[in-house]
Amino acid sequence: MADAVGGPGGSKWAADDLVARADVYDRAVGIVSGFQFLFTEQASLSPTVAHFERYPLITHPDGKEATPDFTVLFHDGGALVGEVAQLSLADQGVDALCRQIQRYDNLPYVQSADGGTVAPAWIDHVLIVQHGTGTAAVNRVIRDRLKSDGHWFTMSVAPCIVSAAPSEGGYVFARQGFPLNGTLREPDRDGIGRWLAESEIDLKARYFEQIKAQWIFMNDEIDQLYLAAHLWTREFPTMFGAQDEGERRQSPMRTTSGDLAATLRKKYGKCRSADVTRAMELLERGRFARRVSGSEWEVAWGPFQHEGDDVRRALAQRAESPPRDGNLGRLDRTRRARARAAQPQPTLWESLDEAAGETGNSTAPPPEAIVRKKRPSAKKSAEAATPKHSQGGERVTKRAKAPKPQADPVAPGPIKSTGSRANSPTAAKKASSRRDT
Repeated sequence: MADAVGGPGGSKWAADDLVARADVYDRAVGIVSGFQFLFTEQASLSPTVAHFERYPLITHPDGKEATPDFTVLFHDGGALVGEVAQLSLADQGVDALCRQIQRYDNLPYVQSADGGTVAPAWIDHVLIVQHGTGTAAVNRVIRDRLKSDGHWFTMSVAPCIVSAAPSEGGYVFARQGFPLNGTLREPDRDGIGRWLAESEIDLKARYFEQIKAQWIFMNDEIDQLYLAAHLWTREFPTMFGAQDEGERRQSPMRTTSGDLAATLRKKYGKCRSADVTRAMELLERGRFARRVSGSEWEVAWGPFQHEGDDVRRALAQRAESPPRDGNLGRLDRTRRARARAAQPQPTLWESLDEAAGETGNSTAPPPEAIVRKKRPSAKKSAEAATPKHSQGGERVTKRAKAPKPQADPVAPGPIKSTGSRANSPTAAKKASSRRDT
């Protein structure tokens, strides 16, 4: 695919630009898938085809690889080379496109069904451009360059320029009907050249959607957002399939650009480590991933809030306006909380000792010096606070006891015997009374 999108420059992470470039790449994958269906499954075209090669790599006579979007080898020996292009507004972009398709004019071979190569009897070219630029493409590529005397751009035959207009998920292909526009040589066989000369080709998405799902990458550098969205919606869910939500919240997945690229090549035939690295950088910008070292990454895969069902645009918006923490921040907080909970908690005295150590002045008394006082019961507290009254309502106060009288001190002297109780005056009086009776 010739990527020659013109226009003013903007931020590297501008969401609209990211989405536009991803849409261009996605549209090119769909267009090639549509032509693959026509040449390999359509009832009247497929019998004429010896082999269809998607995204071939062909060594050019100049020693460098040529990378058209597809080649078709026909049973009659002819070949068709197809290129999907975005026509640039700038002349430099158109010149770059012309240099690219000029190299296809003298390809030494195309791939064959047995895995080998065949030198074609002739080569025709179809240049597929976006809807609304077909007329400009004929004028700028063929009239102003190919048919202009003395111009460096030359080809043995003019390319057949076809526009592709999106329609119900599919495409409507139309040949630009100008005399200067190229035609396709199709002797004694049915072909898209005849179809396009008579009418448009309306190809619905349902015819080629399975082909597109199987061949999602092109020869060219994979678009950054296109691959990031694929990783997020297709690859990471599979890689995280063995983890439940709790495991995903505790630790991120670790992977490398090389491992991811190898997985994608095995599934889809195309992908470079550099492609994955650029996609991961976009996810890192949106706080979905973190570079650990070199090409190693941590990925915090999981749901995130966004409007609508367009995950591709949602990822682009997150890259344009990154959140403060995002999925990675939430995961980091969960990990820190779990780590704190797993640590043994210090006792009161350990906490006091630690605080004293930080200040250098321990004021905490030893445990044995602290006596726990028994708190008075609520009943006793109430009794102590409430004054007591007699039955008459008069306040009763508790008088202090008078001290007991003490005997006068006896002066020291001779000790006299007082005798027994019988010799006392009381006893004598009782005895006299008894005698008188």
